[in-house]
Amino acid sequence: MKNLLYFIFAMVLFVACRQKPAPGLKITIDPNMVINTMQGGFGASMHAIEDSLPVSTDNSAYRSWGGSVWGGNPAAEDSARWKAIYKHADWLGLDWCRVEIDHGMYEPEKGKFTFDNLEMHILYRYLDYCQSRGVDVYFTEMWPDVKWLVHKNFLGDAVNELRSAPNDFQAWAKGYTQLLNYLINERGYSCIKWVSVNNEPHENWSWWKAADGSPQDILAGLQAMRPEMDALGLCPVLSFDILHA
Repeated sequence: MKNLLYFIFAMVLFVACRQKPAPGLKITIDPNMVINTMQGGFGASMHAIEDSLPVSTDNSAYRSWGGSVWGGNPAAEDSARWKAIYKHADWLGLDWCRVEIDHGMYEPEKGKFTFDNLEMHILYRYLDYCQSRGVDVYFTEMWPDVKWLVHKNFLGDAVNELRSAPNDFQAWAKGYTQLLNYLINERGYSCIKWVSVNNEPHENWSWWKAADGSPQDILAGLQAMRPEMDALGLCPVLSFDILHA
């Protein structure tokens, strides 16, 4: 009986393969009839994070807790390589890009800012490109990753330090908005249209962990940022990343 079923299945498959394909559909595009317009556009992730992030092994497989978001950028002063990156981006036709940072890049200690270092100069390279080409930027602080903002019980564990939500949302928001103020109001990067407070929150495996290890409610970050942005006259749309609706 089993052999008979196999034979029937094989014959059905053979007949199906012998059938002539249905005539192809003809699609006509009328550029004058726009049905939907994207809120953002077509782009890529541009990350300025260069410092090492924790890498762990699970079943002999390496896993970077920073994902694809760090390392690999040319030195900021290597103009030839940056021109090559710009040329490729021009060829792709990017008009909306996610630009990624972490808090430790610009506020390594509470209230002490640094806007002149290796990572910040790489950030300027990306923002210079976006500004000069009219590319809208979705600016994202991926995670704090700075010890003064890490929950104390996470200190000493590199992975949990990276995944920690801010232990002081008011101080964190003040720092983040100071960076945005510098970039937008002092350096003139009007290309920054959206501001995201964290990378992929609300997952058991992801970033922004509360002190007890549970996913931190993103609302605390949004509520802390809004008045700080308003006080400095920062107009980008305040937003956050999600993986699941």
